[in-house]
Amino acid sequence: MLLAIPGLALLAVLAARGAAQELTGSATNGATEPRVLAHGSALFDRVLHDVDSNGVLWARGASWKASFDSAGFTYLPALGAGARSAPLAFRRPALRVGAREVLLESCALATREGDRVILDRGALREIYELRPESVEQRFEITTQLAGDVELELALDTMLADDARTAGLCFADACGGVDYGDAFLVRGGAKLPLATEHRGGVLRWRISAADRDDGPVVIDPLLTTRAVAAPNALLSPDIAFDLTNEVYLCVYELVFDELDHDVLCVMLDAGGNPIPGSAEGIDITSRFASSPKVANLNSADRFLVVSSIYDPLNSNRPMIFGRARDAGGNRFLHPENLLSDPSLAGENYIPDVGADPSTEPGHQDFLVVWANSLSGTQAAIQGRVVMASGFPRSSLVLPIQAANFQRNWNVAISNSNGNGLVSQPMWLVVYTRSTPATGSDVYLHRVLPDGTVQPEMIVDAGPQDDRSPQVSSPAELAPGETGYLVAYERPLAVAGVMVRVRSGGQTVFQYQDFEQQFSAGRYTPRVESDGQRFVLTASRVNPNSTLPDYTRAFTFLYENFRLVLHDVATLPGVVTEPRIVAQRSSGGLGSSYGIAFLQLVNGWRQPAFALYAGQMPGPSVEMLATACDGLHLNATGSTGLGNAVRFELLGLGADLPALVLGGANVFPLPFCGTCALGLRLDLPTFAFVGSPTLLLSVPRDTWLLGETFAVQGFGIGAGTCGLRFSETAKLTVR
Repeated sequence: MLLAIPGLALLAVLAARGAAQELTGSATNGATEPRVLAHGSALFDRVLHDVDSNGVLWARGASWKASFDSAGFTYLPALGAGARSAPLAFRRPALRVGAREVLLESCALATREGDRVILDRGALREIYELRPESVEQRFEITTQLAGDVELELALDTMLADDARTAGLCFADACGGVDYGDAFLVRGGAKLPLATEHRGGVLRWRISAADRDDGPVVIDPLLTTRAVAAPNALLSPDIAFDLTNEVYLCVYELVFDELDHDVLCVMLDAGGNPIPGSAEGIDITSRFASSPKVANLNSADRFLVVSSIYDPLNSNRPMIFGRARDAGGNRFLHPENLLSDPSLAGENYIPDVGADPSTEPGHQDFLVVWANSLSGTQAAIQGRVVMASGFPRSSLVLPIQAANFQRNWNVAISNSNGNGLVSQPMWLVVYTRSTPATGSDVYLHRVLPDGTVQPEMIVDAGPQDDRSPQVSSPAELAPGETGYLVAYERPLAVAGVMVRVRSGGQTVFQYQDFEQQFSAGRYTPRVESDGQRFVLTASRVNPNSTLPDYTRAFTFLYENFRLVLHDVATLPGVVTEPRIVAQRSSGGLGSSYGIAFLQLVNGWRQPAFALYAGQMPGPSVEMLATACDGLHLNATGSTGLGNAVRFELLGLGADLPALVLGGANVFPLPFCGTCALGLRLDLPTFAFVGSPTLLLSVPRDTWLLGETFAVQGFGIGAGTCGLRFSETAKLTVR
């Protein structure tokens, strides 16, 4: 049996200490600096693989990508953001033995075994050994014919043969590809073999005298030589899976001028990259951009959405979604087209939110995006997506029609709060721009079943407002749910607390974060753990290389206003921070993950910060008061509005008792090796008969920094008829 105790008992204990103190609009007891972890190397700790809709095999290394189909092998070097695409296409092999033409299979099926891809053409097998930094191209010739062997391979490329380098190098001003020396593999030895390149054909000759009884094996190596560092990063995003306690970070990587990829990597709950967890959401030659990710708690699955120029739809930008399992083998599911090809327009800048509920019934993702008809007209569209990654309906969800207006810069709350708040819904916020009014911010409320409620004005004042963001919901008061909306205006970040009451009544409270808290001017991001709200914003333009002073601000909503609770600085030059609360997928409050880009030696590198958003110091300290094998386990969070679960272990046949009171930092010896960790001069509350206790922490800000204690007892055994557990000393954070 679990006893659930509201916060009144805790308030009585702390009030007896005379602990009440008013929280003012400044950070409490110092900031909690986030722990920052870089994980750029985790994106390419292995070769990434995928298969496109045409059955073409794709592979991605740190400095290259490659495709394999029946026509052959294509190597694409990563030459950087300003470079044009420069593929090397290896086609039409020809084999002669003893001056006799050997018939080869012209349409070989590409097969993959781990990091090895094979094109079996009969007497010739092309084998590609893939590594993060190189591709080994291996030819195995098996024939009973005697005589000299000559192998030719057509090479199509726009890169020039660079005569200034030793060996073969195909290059332009941005870099190129080193085509390494070939070797004839004979037994355990490797003999140098000349490679001839003339008229777009590679040629190797092996004399009959150099052959042995086995296959003839030739193996050159391909590596990329780039002037600029490859894989410039853009557009990070992050989501959290509660069951498996993992984050998924997604990034847009610049491969070349017209080819951007989307990659993802998993981090554990502490922010450490999980080896081998990187995957390519899109590693083809398409232009993929603006990835976003959310987590569906009931399915333990992420959904990554992005905008991709689709060659199957006139190369229009279309919205695609791709699901990935958070547990097991972390399977990456095939992509699904979410925007409707039958509707005119180009589809940009998607976002995705999810339903954290695990109750019976279906839970879904909601994907939103801007559908642009022209430079002055754009609609907001959406799609309800099932856990499988497939749309729930064949029809796109019309959220806001264009009506000769440009609706764009759309964002959605990470969570709709279903099962966590009294008024669950997604908030969809966006910018509307017209020549007459400039840029303003609007929103729609969307219920968990996909019902779109009427449009509401957030800010249509005289200043230009754009790039809105919205938090997950928090329960502000019984029956009242709140969302924090933040957006840019000239040289400031402004915000609105959107309060949704029972019956749908909505109240807006406006906030100037720059004027009141010097919070920043650019790229605001907001999130909530169900009780508090976190805002990040930059002091300088995101394209600047000046020290950025990006900070995270934690606010409590108290007495109908936002009260500053904590401030922390993300170190260095930081751009594009994205925040997720573990609460957004159904977890407890008091923990946020922040994915961002950090400027290191002139290049943006992926980084992660674990941010508590609390006062500094440990939340739980166990005092050594136990005896006779009785132990106390404490889990949960002491953050305001959260709960802590206590459980007695090793009870045997004893009658359990859990006692709440004040902590005695100098425990009182009692009955031999036992000790009492509770103060005798403060009220205590005993809960007898259950080995478990769930204690709620009230949302009152005067509790911040206060301590209390719980100790367990087993009645009926032990030296004095009692056994004592450790004492959990807890601090409200």
